[in-house]
Amino acid sequence: PMQREVLRWREANLGADHRDTVDAKANLAVTLCRLGQDAAAEPMQREVLRWREANLGADHRDTVDAKHNLANSLSRLGQDAAAEAMRREVLRWREANLGADHNSS
Repeated sequence: PMQREVLRWREANLGADHRDTVDAKANLAVTLCRLGQDAAAEPMQREVLRWREANLGADHRDTVDAKHNLANSLSRLGQDAAAEAMRREVLRWREANLGADHNSS
């Protein structure tokens, strides 16, 4: 409930397009996933990914993290082909930017 309140407050006071609002949406989506509510999280994750791609760029680490989170939800929702494609993109970015031996690669 607290994360929903934070998101509502930020939308009302900062606007839906403010980075802090988008971060609150991302945090709520992560919590929903941890609760097994991937179907509720997935649309939020898509919004977060779109915003981050448009405002931070495809190569920003936060964008890549958003793509990774969405891929995990898609996999749990049975959308394995889409999830695999996203995971491959995330892996390519991590190998190129963090190195093949990094624990996130």
